[in-house]
Amino acid sequence: MLFPPALQRFNTANLRLRVMSAAFMAPIVLVAVYLGGIAFGAVTTCAMCIGLYEWIRLIAPEVRDRTTAIACLMLLLFMATGIFVSTTHGVVLAALFYLALFVYASRDHKEKAARIAFGIPYMGGSGLALLALRSTPDSGRSLLIF
Repeated sequence: MLFPPALQRFNTANLRLRVMSAAFMAPIVLVAVYLGGIAFGAVTTCAMCIGLYEWIRLIAPEVRDRTTAIACLMLLLFMATGIFVSTTHGVVLAALFYLALFVYASRDHKEKAARIAFGIPYMGGSGLALLALRSTPDSGRSLLIF
């Protein structure tokens, strides 16, 4: 037996889809990193919203769509604050939204509310860090491309 059983039934269709997605998205991301500003903020926000959606589906598949929509709306709001105002203000808003999502998710999912709400600082913090890194004068673009 050359490969373990998990690798013997490797799904090549899934790999093909992932490679095609990466080939399609890589030029968009590179152009957004090069341009910076709102273009980079929009691409980063879209990626973080997709990540938050996947986080919530992974942590609690039974979560209602309304909770997921509210979490994504919160993420959009504080990412927009990070893009148009400052990343510091975005971080403060993210902390407030974390608490608000925790309280909201506690109504229906008491035992998973903290993990659901953790998606806000997890994805949002990553997005805001990328925004802050890209806005670094003289080296932000180079650092992201590196």
